[in-house]
Amino acid sequence: MPKRPIAKKSAGRPTKLGGHASQQIVLRVPEDIFELLNLAVQRRLVKIPRHTWLLEAVMEKLTRELPAKGDEHGSK
Repeated sequence: MPKRPIAKKSAGRPTKLGGHASQQIVLRVPEDIFELLNLAVQRRLVKIPRHTWLLEAVMEKLTRELPAKGDEHGSK
């Protein structure tokens, strides 16, 4: 698949997403992981965009790794 050029000025630039401020990033993923990602997205019963799947995965990881409000020690 041919690579498309990335506009350097857009990387890390604030944007609006769903009424919230957001940041654009470039994510480089090894091809084998990218294929697994696509497979996971395609197997969903309710179809969602890959972007949404990635945001869900990030939120799941953050929920596990960062302590909840008021819980300075985390819950491990």
